[in-house]
Amino acid sequence: MKKIFYMLFAAALITACGDVENPDLGKDSKWIQFGAKSYSGNEGDGKIMVPIQLASIDNPDDLSVQFTFESSDNTKFNVVPADGNVTIPKGEFEAFVEITPVDNSDVNENLSIKLSLVENDKYKLGLAGEGLEQNSTTVTILDDDCPLDITQFYGTYLANEDGYCDGCYEVVVSAGPVPNTLTLSNLYETGGTTIIELDNSNPSSPLITYRSKEFDAALQVSSTYGNVWATTPSDNSSSFRTCDQYMDLYFRRCVSIGCFSGQVHIQLTKK
Repeated sequence: MKKIFYMLFAAALITACGDVENPDLGKDSKWIQFGAKSYSGNEGDGKIMVPIQLASIDNPDDLSVQFTFESSDNTKFNVVPADGNVTIPKGEFEAFVEITPVDNSDVNENLSIKLSLVENDKYKLGLAGEGLEQNSTTVTILDDDCPLDITQFYGTYLANEDGYCDGCYEVVVSAGPVPNTLTLSNLYETGGTTIIELDNSNPSSPLITYRSKEFDAALQVSSTYGNVWATTPSDNSSSFRTCDQYMDLYFRRCVSIGCFSGQVHIQLTKK
């Protein structure tokens, strides 16, 4: 950034204040500030980068800047550098604090983290060195997990089989026969129906159980074996996401005398 940050700030003061004279900072004046008053990012989006900026004519040496951070739960994110000491390299005018949320499937409230610059005798803090703005900043981690609302799953979905979409046939999802169940029409592109139950009692591991045979919901009808039901496999779990209603389905096709070999893997994405 070199001197650009310093000159842009001076220009901004003139624009904002009309005829107010640009303050006389002096050639040795400098201050440190956060790049903005606040930042935010989703829990699952990876790092949130928070810039710490130096306003100065030059930066002849590596500049060490200390900061603190606080929140209601420090276990839900990681900070780099963890020791609260960031270095703006010689000749540069910016360095970054990295906030990495801990991604989970739990339904949490948004989490706010306050970062504050530490007082020192080398440079002033905050916008224009006045210590009023941007000497601290707030980072908000937005929870991207949602409570289970079975009605949000009603609608039309595109079906991918094993990750492939050759035209992506449609599956219609509607209310099931008992609470927390759904009726899937045209799963496996057979025109039949399937009943699944959603279990979100452990949000870190949401599970889907097939209840088709119990409610006589045939995936298809075989001329040889009669009704074919989608059945929960023993070695692969079907799961779902509550925020976008995505479903990742594994099932076996079973008839009254047993199950066919192999499994079917279908991913449903809501339109």
